[in-house]
Amino acid sequence: MAQIELHPDVRKFGPEVQAILQQLTPSQIAYFNIMYEKRSKAALATFLAALFGLDYFYLEQYSVGFLKILLIAGVMGLVLLGALDFAAFLLAIYGIWWLIDIGSCGSRTRAVNERIALEVAKQVKDLVDPNAPLPQITERQNNLLLVVLAAIAILLWAFVVALTVR
Repeated sequence: MAQIELHPDVRKFGPEVQAILQQLTPSQIAYFNIMYEKRSKAALATFLAALFGLDYFYLEQYSVGFLKILLIAGVMGLVLLGALDFAAFLLAIYGIWWLIDIGSCGSRTRAVNERIALEVAKQVKDLVDPNAPLPQITERQNNLLLVVLAAIAILLWAFVVALTVR
């Protein structure tokens, strides 16, 4: 059977993932590559989502994402109620959180991808026949979310620039 290369991301992952991947046959590695590629997250998409406070939803960490949205909604509610001092305090906390999230996009994406690789490797090891025929590998499709987030980011930056030029 032909030698199949592992997905390039997996070189960065820890020993638990590496140990499982070393046990896979070439056919199982091909299935792993396809499944991992479909589920893995892009650091650029995480960064673009973080600009809008939606990075935790993209990284499938919904409870933290909900907390982040709840905090900004609370700030807006306090502004509407006229409690501007407390709103400013919460906005400062949100701003610090936002900056930390922007700076940690790459490492958080890598951690999520390592978790995904571990899950996929275990599934492939348990469910895919070691002697299965190689799957048909199609070319990588564009990540629609990445394209949409990039378009939104460009439009918002253009809007901000238009407001400041006035």
